[in-house]
Amino acid sequence: MKDKNPIILALDVRDLKTGLNLLEKLDGLVQKVKVGPGLFLKEGPLLLRYLHEKGFQIFLDLKLHDIPNTVSLAVQSAQKLGVWMLSIHLSGGEKMLNQAVKTASGSPLLAGITVLTSFDDQELKTIGVSSSVAKQTEFLGKLAEKTGIQAIVASPLEASFLKKELGGKIMIITPGIRLLTDRRLDSVHGLPDDQARISTPLKAVQAGADYLVIGRPVLEASDPKAVLISILDGIRSMETLK
Repeated sequence: MKDKNPIILALDVRDLKTGLNLLEKLDGLVQKVKVGPGLFLKEGPLLLRYLHEKGFQIFLDLKLHDIPNTVSLAVQSAQKLGVWMLSIHLSGGEKMLNQAVKTASGSPLLAGITVLTSFDDQELKTIGVSSSVAKQTEFLGKLAEKTGIQAIVASPLEASFLKKELGGKIMIITPGIRLLTDRRLDSVHGLPDDQARISTPLKAVQAGADYLVIGRPVLEASDPKAVLISILDGIRSMETLK
């Protein structure tokens, strides 16, 4: 773990006002925020400009997957908005990835999506992929390495072997972070927790994650600041003991 604060806060909230209220409560504890399709489509590019002006590093998680030229245009737009990192589906293929890397030229960083954390082996088969989640993640991780993608997004359960297989050359970003691994309720949106492959913050870091995308454990908390402090203290204590 190189970054002293590896947490990327997932702003999976309904609108800008809710997001800003949360960030105010956190009092500068996080510098990196993830903006997904829901909030981006609600608030648009002005949200990104605002967050950028306030000094936040933005992980724009739109999971791009299209023909090379279309993805290239999207990368150019992200550059103009000051985006720090942009997600892109590795299953889009080598030509798309090569074009995206060439266009980005290091800014924004490109984070390749391997297998969504809502998938398990059985669900993967429903879309025609006969490999296990682990094998498919490894395959796509090596494609990321080949094409020059700087980071990959994978569940905490795959972080350890990806770190080993890729030799630490690519940053590993892990969503699916829960304080308790048997948690299955999303009280923020009133929906069941749809993540299938999850882990706790400390276990994810121990497995080799460079960044943790954390949303629900903070969004659902009565005291989000206290939750974040607890997570950060645990990670820093573990790093000190190494």
